[in-house]
Amino acid sequence: MFKSFFLSLTLGASVVLLTACATQNLNQGKQDFDSQNYTAALAKMQVLADKGNAQAEYAVGYMLYYGKGTPVDQKQGIQWIDKAADQGLAEAEQAKAILDKAVAANPLDTH
Repeated sequence: MFKSFFLSLTLGASVVLLTACATQNLNQGKQDFDSQNYTAALAKMQVLADKGNAQAEYAVGYMLYYGKGTPVDQKQGIQWIDKAADQGLAEAEQAKAILDKAVAANPLDTH
């Protein structure tokens, strides 16, 4: 019984710690972006986006689409924004709707 309780407590503390680290990295990435240190922001956000963080997915998509800290890659940018929108992130859903209209009017070169 005690062993089970201790294991639950340890796992719970680990989840809280990992969540706190992710939040800190997300906040640092936002600060880097606001300071126009786009390369550092992209590096921090990419790690979180690869783990499925919707806010980071949207940020990576935005930076790729507009070439902030990376060469412009609109196709890949849209893919990241779509991932964030699929998770229900409101900003990404709005951006996706706008981008879908823009792409329909002027399709991206996919070659």
